[in-house]
Amino acid sequence: MAVAPKAKFIFDPRGLPPELSTAQSQTAFAAAVTAEVRQFGVNGDTDQVKNNIAVTIGTLIRDGRTNVNAPGFGEAIYNAYKVGLEFYRKDQDVNDLTRNQELYDKIVSVLVASGTGLEIEIAYQEVAAIASYIINNPNRYPLNNSLIANQIGVGRDRYVDGAPPADSLTLPPLTGSAGEHIEFEGPNIEAVGVCYLGMQLDRMGLVAVVDRLTELNQLGLLSLRYGSASKALDDWHWNAEDRLNQPSRMSVYGRVCGMAGAPVSKEVQPNVNFESLLTRFIATIVESDRQERVTNLIEPARARSLALTDEMVRKAGRDLASGASLYGWSGTQLQARRIKTTMLDALQILSLPEILSLYAATSPYQVIERVSSEEFKQVPNVVKLRTMAEAGHAILRLVANNLNAWAASPSRPLFETVPGAGDGDISQLVRREFLIHANSYAAVVGLNDAQIDKSSQPADMPYSPSIPQIGGGVAAMPAAGTDDTLNRLRQMMTSGTMPTQDQLKSLLSVN
Repeated sequence: MAVAPKAKFIFDPRGLPPELSTAQSQTAFAAAVTAEVRQFGVNGDTDQVKNNIAVTIGTLIRDGRTNVNAPGFGEAIYNAYKVGLEFYRKDQDVNDLTRNQELYDKIVSVLVASGTGLEIEIAYQEVAAIASYIINNPNRYPLNNSLIANQIGVGRDRYVDGAPPADSLTLPPLTGSAGEHIEFEGPNIEAVGVCYLGMQLDRMGLVAVVDRLTELNQLGLLSLRYGSASKALDDWHWNAEDRLNQPSRMSVYGRVCGMAGAPVSKEVQPNVNFESLLTRFIATIVESDRQERVTNLIEPARARSLALTDEMVRKAGRDLASGASLYGWSGTQLQARRIKTTMLDALQILSLPEILSLYAATSPYQVIERVSSEEFKQVPNVVKLRTMAEAGHAILRLVANNLNAWAASPSRPLFETVPGAGDGDISQLVRREFLIHANSYAAVVGLNDAQIDKSSQPADMPYSPSIPQIGGGVAAMPAAGTDDTLNRLRQMMTSGTMPTQDQLKSLLSVN
């Protein structure tokens, strides 16, 4: 006796959402729907019950109801299943008491008959699509009509040639899987970090001390024999035209790092928010670590319980990266390299044995202290400024090296749960580096608990563009009388920048 072929229901992979991307998840989904149907009092394991459940599963997938934990999932199953219990042609023939689940049986039997073998694969979405096409067709045939098989065939062709049987609302990451669409520029942020380091060393008086030693050397007032030290100071003197002079460096610091009192071209708005953004980021790093330590003492079983605090760190990092990236374009890259060379050359000169011996010092920073005290009548806070320089530069370098972590739509935690887990955007090793430099910075600038708590609170920063405006600053300002004039003034005031007299004249078209 020949064995009749049977239907085997499968998932059509086209358009499936991520939660149904594996065989295990598909099996679990089908089991969850079947279990819910059983709750409606549907007993038995007949072919008709199986076919109705198959159509129910296919309908749920087509409708995008694939999250078993979503509110209303049970109701969606009920609404899809009860369609099979409705009358098939009640609107056309009141005497026809055939139900839709009998149509399901007919569809499955036709599909099985068209296949070969003892187990015919039929997609859940396929049988649901064919049933929906026929039920919603005003010219549907009775099930005993010889043309019903043709109508089932038309429905199948429409399904095969049509759109994907499932249309997930899931979107790909807006920043690209490799972060290629992020608007931040890593090299720009690193250039700003070098400028920040140079600014602190200039505040310390590094270049000013070397300049003064050079003057004394040229006047023959240093007790140095001809050798490497006097030759280095002489080279420093004659290579001055290749360096950024003091006013030029101050202008860079004012524009890029928002240094107070520094001269800045009237064509640009200085980066006045930089110091506050850096302090805010450092405060959130420190506060995140502090809260985690307290939480782990109280709830040791929960190794990571402060995801929200980590997202505050992400927000502060994004704001810092945005501002630094904007001010690190074009000329800043070259200026940062010149500043770096100047600072390294100056440190090398002050580290020469003859210079150290001349001032009975053991490090270039002691030379800075002695010369500043003798020549400038003031002693800089070397430890504070040096720590701010190193920590600020290191933090900006780490920010630049982890651009993906500051993406606008995070899909993973900011930090790894444990070292090597790889389940966060930033490894525990890098997080430790952030903490070391952030704590060092907070300690030397005197950030107390109240200041850290205040600075670590999230703040809605005004939007800043990711690239400079074409045409420059004042030259690109709108003419007076346009709606953009007030918007331009609002933007400047919101960012904390007071418009200069020349900028106001340009905005208001005053000669």
